[in-house]
Parts: sequence; structure tokens; C-alpha cells
Amino acid sequence: MQVFKLTEEVITHIRELIASDQKQELKEYLESLHFADIAEITSELELEEAAYLVSLLNREKASETLTEVDEEVLEHILEKPLQRGDRLRPARVGHGRCCLPYCRTS
Repeated sequence: MQVFKLTEEVITHIRELIASDQKQELKEYLESLHFADIAEITSELELEEAAYLVSLLNREKASETLTEVDEEVLEHILEKPLQRGDRLRPARVGHGRCCLPYCRTS
């Protein structure tokens, strides 16, 4: 297993993918990472970028990631209103404690 190393190049690449709305490429990249690594990435992004990144995760990985993100990022994501047309549903993490009110179903 390859060890993840967060570099400025990784952050720049992720920001470019976010800016150009390359959802599929981002999803594939995030799928290859451990949830703690994704949480580390979110700490280097702007709050909106971090929320967008988490919104691309499947329910399980989003729940796991949110247990590791910085408090400021978590609060921003929890306060973010749903966008019209999003296919979202409630998600629970841990011992039935709600961590993220809505998470992608895919």
C-alpha cells in the first residue's frame, strides 16, 4: 500500500479539478484515498472547496471523513443548504449520532 503524502502539487491539482468541475476524476481519485487523507486535504482547501469535495464522496466515506475533518470545515458543511436537484438522503455515523444531515446516495 502506498503512503499518502499531501503536497502543494496535490492541493493545486485538486483545486484545478474542483474549479473545472471534473467530478468523475475527483471521485475516482478520492475513492483511492483513506478517509483520514481526505480529511487532511479538506484542511488545506477553502471551506467551499472542502464542502464540494465531501459532497462527491459516497455515504460511507463521507461519514468516515467527517469524523476526521477540522471543526470549522465540519460546521461549514453542516450549515450548507442543499442545492435544488441534489439526490441526497439522511446519513448517520457512529452510534446512530447524526454527523452529516445529508449525503450523496451513490
